[in-house]
Amino acid sequence: MHDYIAIQRKAEEQEQKGFFIPSSPSSKATVVAVGLKVREIVVGDVIQFNRYAGYVIKGDGVDVTLIHEGDVLFIEIEREAPSF
Repeated sequence: MHDYIAIQRKAEEQEQKGFFIPSSPSSKATVVAVGLKVREIVVGDVIQFNRYAGYVIKGDGVDVTLIHEGDVLFIEIEREAPSF
């Protein structure tokens, strides 16, 4: 896998007059595996990436997408709200 990252896309929905309509492929995903040469991304990270990048692998009811580390736009970081 070298510099590849295995991800599971998050469902992206749009609301239109009270109905939820699935949209095009989501650009938000959770990392499920990383290659040996991936430096800054770890399993469990939530990332934003180029939505049309990668290769989709289907199996056992789970779709996994393989993307290059360079296709990641940013890593979402959850932070606690400051207490005053």
